[in-house]
Amino acid sequence: MDAESHKHELNPPAVAENYPFKTVFTMAPGGLRAPVVSYLCIRAEDLKNDGRYYEAMQLADLICNLVPNFAGVWGFHGWNMAYNISVQTHTPEERWRWVYGGIELLRDRGIPQNPKSLNLYRELGWIFYHKMGHFMDDMHVSYKSRLAARMQRLLASPPYGTTAETLEAFRPIQQAPLDRDPRRQGQRDIQQDQLALVASEPAVEQYLKLLDQAGLEVGWQLLDAYNRYSLDEQAEMVRWAPPALRTDRDKLLSRLMNDSRHTDARLKLLAFARAQILWNAYRMDPDWMMQLMDKYGPIDWRLPMAHAVYWTTYGLHICEATELGDINSLNTDRIVLNALKSMTWHGRLTYVENPQNPEMPFITWGSDWRFIDSTQKEFILMGEATAKARETDFKDSQLAIGHINYLSQSIQMLYIGYRRQKAADLLEYIKETFDPDGPEWSLGLEDFVVDQFRRDGQPSQDSAYANITTALKTAFVLRALGDVDGYRRSVSLAKRIYDAYTVDVPRRIALPPMGVLARDVVASLLVRPRVLGVDLALVKRSELYRALDDGMQRELYDIIAPALRRQCDLWELDFAKAFPAPPGMEQARQRRAPKL
Repeated sequence: MDAESHKHELNPPAVAENYPFKTVFTMAPGGLRAPVVSYLCIRAEDLKNDGRYYEAMQLADLICNLVPNFAGVWGFHGWNMAYNISVQTHTPEERWRWVYGGIELLRDRGIPQNPKSLNLYRELGWIFYHKMGHFMDDMHVSYKSRLAARMQRLLASPPYGTTAETLEAFRPIQQAPLDRDPRRQGQRDIQQDQLALVASEPAVEQYLKLLDQAGLEVGWQLLDAYNRYSLDEQAEMVRWAPPALRTDRDKLLSRLMNDSRHTDARLKLLAFARAQILWNAYRMDPDWMMQLMDKYGPIDWRLPMAHAVYWTTYGLHICEATELGDINSLNTDRIVLNALKSMTWHGRLTYVENPQNPEMPFITWGSDWRFIDSTQKEFILMGEATAKARETDFKDSQLAIGHINYLSQSIQMLYIGYRRQKAADLLEYIKETFDPDGPEWSLGLEDFVVDQFRRDGQPSQDSAYANITTALKTAFVLRALGDVDGYRRSVSLAKRIYDAYTVDVPRRIALPPMGVLARDVVASLLVRPRVLGVDLALVKRSELYRALDDGMQRELYDIIAPALRRQCDLWELDFAKAFPAPPGMEQARQRRAPKL
């Protein structure tokens, strides 16, 4: 293994522990194939070490075909692609090709050939969790952006209101007709007999005829037309600019995607297409996805951590006939627990399309307090299990310190975000449950938060990002509400956290400049405040915009203008007065224009 493969915070899945190369070929199945497979494995390793990666993977493909039911071979080559080979490449495109190639090898070929190999599911979940979801790889943003683009194309944006709204938006996908027979999975994206069930409704049948006349098939073509032309919030909120209706076909497709007479039929076909493609192209069960959301909260499937949770739990479900209520992080190598912790710190994805490179949208992450309760429950379940296994008290379990640290960081985030009662409840839970030593535990809430911040020194990347963006969000909401002093205090706190984190921080985990973080937060608040869990009336957003300095307005104007112009039209507000163009806008555009 190279150095990259040892950067695990936790123990890697059991299958990864068996990946010294000699293990693969010495365990090859018996018979005449064994010496052949052993020779090919040695040759593939030599080719990889010589930098001849494509030749090495051609041999790997042959090896997998020779022993398709030997799970260790699939696991090794998927891991080899995602870790060892990927880090030898130097462009985001190449790196992604190898990382996602490892995922596809396991997901689309290895697991279908070995559906009862729990190690393959765990290895797949680990790649999503560690390689793609963490921040150790210097091209992690490329992985996250490209995965987000794929899932955005398929599922569109989830509603960012309450947890219930997010879950109910996904439920039609769970309920859409789908034949889950594994023998049919992946044969084609859309099961035509299941489409016939949907089409049995007269309104759907009528809409299908209109789609057919327009040359649109139910599947990717329907989804792409919806994503391009629909004025639904889930499609519109990620756009850089309004849909361009330049041709007669553009206008026809726009009518089909927005005609209110066909809303119900359109939504049923969209849910159907998404369920079918999830199952057949991404080999994900919409019903299991819905169960995970019901248990853990408003999971955004555009995030790698969501897929880490899916594959680690789904493997236990399939291999050991384990229902979700019986699965806990103790038997999933703690991936679920740590993924939930990660979603607490950056589980709210802000996504803006990139017209010049659709595979690389502009994405940022924000904290999501909605995952605190589910993460707390996982900690309790695991703590109780480990305490029982070791015959100790819950407060003395091996997870107790991690549990206290997570809650302490959550308290800081909740306090900064003005969710003071929730923060106070968690602080009281720590005191009553763990009876920790130290003078800080006798402090009140505000003094505790300040003390923890001082004690932390340089905060972790997760904690720093979550607290900075939360403080900035709070600052600008207070500014919109006219609380200038509160705004200044929150900005000052954000800057203190930022400065503490950026001292000697390695480049690969460095945060964007403070101004960029502030700009992204303000842009979300102005255009779609509910993305950040905030209800902010359009008039208040206008007041916030006009309170910004000219420089910030110039940074934001072209980003926010298309969406806000449409919102002003809807509410019969004069956009030019509510969100006036700042002075010097044309010069700023010229400076930003690419040099030819």
